[in-house]
Amino acid sequence: MSEVELRVKHLEELLEAERAGREDLKQALRARVDDLQTTVLDLRKRLDQAEEEKMRLLPPPGDGERETRSRPRGLWARLTGG
Repeated sequence: MSEVELRVKHLEELLEAERAGREDLKQALRARVDDLQTTVLDLRKRLDQAEEEKMRLLPPPGDGERETRSRPRGLWARLTGG
C-alpha cells in the first residue's frame, strides 16, 4: 500500500469512528429525552394530585362570605341577639 492509500484508509476509519460516536450520542440523547419526558409527566401528575388535595381541603370559594351575609345585621341583630 502506498502512503496515500494508507492515509485514505486511516481517514476513512476516523470518519467511521466519528459516525459511530455520533450515533451513540444520538441514542443517549434520545434516552435522556425519554427520561425527561417521563419525569415531566410524573411531575404534572403529582401537581394535579396536589391541586386536587388542596381543593379538597380548602372550603369552596365564597363560603365565608355566605356565612357572614346570612348573619343578621344592624337592628335585627340587636333585637334577636344575633
